Amino acid sequence: MTILGSDQSGVTEESINAITQLYMQGEKLEEIAIVGSSSMDIICTFTFEGNKVYKASGFSIGYGGEGCRGLWKMIQLFYSKNKNIDFKDSKITNMEYGKWRWNPNEDFKKE
Repeated sequence: MTILGSDQSGVTEESINAITQLYMQGEKLEEIAIVGSSSMDIICTFTFEGNKVYKASGFSIGYGGEGCRGLWKMIQLFYSKNKNIDFKDSKITNMEYGKWRWNPNEDFKKE
């Protein structure tokens, strides 16, 4: 596994900027692991082709706020098939805290 980086601030904009930079560098997103027991401690591990990872602290699930919107925006950035799905119609707002995985073939899956 190659660590591409991480952020610790919990600031959505910081995570968006980092993941967008990886997109612009040509990284291919394969999966996102989402783990946390509340909106305040969610960590999203983005896994890219070649087993490269970035751990983002600025995203969330389970409500309609900025962290959830940022995560949805990053999924849409990498996978255009999701561009036609409105944020409010995504699963993110209704997901309970715990462990989840997202990939382009299965969408969100609770572990």
